[in-house]
Amino acid sequence: MSRVTQVCRRAFFNVTDETYTHWVDVRDLSATSSVVDAFTQPGRNFKISFNYHF
Repeated sequence: MSRVTQVCRRAFFNVTDETYTHWVDVRDLSATSSVVDAFTQPGRNFKISFNYHF
């Protein structure tokens, strides 16, 4: 007998809408570099995924 499973995952990121960068992205840049803004992470966003196994 097979078993059917359904999974729904939801995640919210950067809920406070802060501007931030990951260290690994900017580690070789100086603190006054003009391109640091190019490496900032997105503002508020979310992800939803659905899996259906049968």
